[in-house]
Amino acid sequence: MRLLLHDQDISVIASDWLEYDEPGTFDTILSNPPFADADKHFLKSVEYTAPGGNLVQLFNAETLRNPCTKSRQRVLATIALSWSIDPATYGVDPNSAAPVEEGDLYKLLVTLADKGAIKWLGQPFKNAERPTSVEVACVWFWKPKDLGKTFDWSTGNFQAEEKRRKQLRQRSPRSPHPAQSKRWWPGTENLSAC
Repeated sequence: MRLLLHDQDISVIASDWLEYDEPGTFDTILSNPPFADADKHFLKSVEYTAPGGNLVQLFNAETLRNPCTKSRQRVLATIALSWSIDPATYGVDPNSAAPVEEGDLYKLLVTLADKGAIKWLGQPFKNAERPTSVEVACVWFWKPKDLGKTFDWSTGNFQAEEKRRKQLRQRSPRSPHPAQSKRWWPGTENLSAC
């Protein structure tokens, strides 16, 4: 991927995203991380995504289908929140590794797929140069502009943020999510790959 991006005159800013520690944020982050650490890469990328920015990342589909760790639950809850879905409704607690009921998890994944937050890609690397039969999911995370400094993405303070968002919705009509526009992928000015 690094060579493909270099040929397109897109600079790659780090060879190991988990080691990257520079100030600033990015309007767009595209990520195809090692699947074993995809949850860690995603959560770090969320912190570096600018308000109003996008993060698109590939995951081993099992990471989303089996949220058996606190980190995996935080991934699902973060995706849900960016699409104005209360993760607690589906039994997902970003501060716990407690098992999520299978029926609730299925409902959350279907809801996220219906909204366009998750696209199930099947086995796209089956015939790749380094083949694998892993099922892959592509996740689109959009960081809302209106969160400001009231929400800490690194700790997952979802309950306080959801309460604040509900109060705002009661006062004014909600603006549409970017995915409700005609284009799935909004144009951006600042591109980063990790």
